[in-house]
Amino acid sequence: MHRRTVLGGALAAMAAPLLSAVPEPRDTTGGQAAALRLTTSAYRRLDGTTPSRDLTDAVDGHIRLIQTITRTATSDADRARLAAAGSEAASFAGWLACDTGDHGATRSWYGGAVKAARTAHNPLLTAYQIGTLAQFEAHAGNGVEALNLARRARRVLGAQRPAVAETWLLTVEASGTRWPATGAGRTGP
Repeated sequence: MHRRTVLGGALAAMAAPLLSAVPEPRDTTGGQAAALRLTTSAYRRLDGTTPSRDLTDAVDGHIRLIQTITRTATSDADRARLAAAGSEAASFAGWLACDTGDHGATRSWYGGAVKAARTAHNPLLTAYQIGTLAQFEAHAGNGVEALNLARRARRVLGAQRPAVAETWLLTVEASGTRWPATGAGRTGP
């Protein structure tokens, strides 16, 4: 739970405006994408009081359900909405993996979140997921990778990026320059 104390408040404060800016278009899948997003939100709320190891299996099952529903979607628009829901769930699974100290799974889940966000054709969500991976790399002591990912997130958003996104990416970059590339001497998450 050390990660929660280090990153929890700052990340939540910066992520909430970013995710709230992601538009929720009319859901033609009968509310499936909205229901799946709501379930992810419920798991996120449980994270504050429930050990990550106890949430992991439930979140894995939730992601499998999202994948199953996405495979049966009949239109590109439905698949895009479901991919956005999958991106958010994969990002949360990455958060849980980080909390349990499984850096390989963390990178894999965050990478999946980026891929799903791209499939959703949502630049803000894609940049957020890349930035989240960048933030993880910064705190894991991989400053160069964190800086490269933050630059990539900026490119995804382009010149018209929201000020809150720019501010958050600047904090990610600052974290990336804080630790040596080897991670030596740090006591982070």
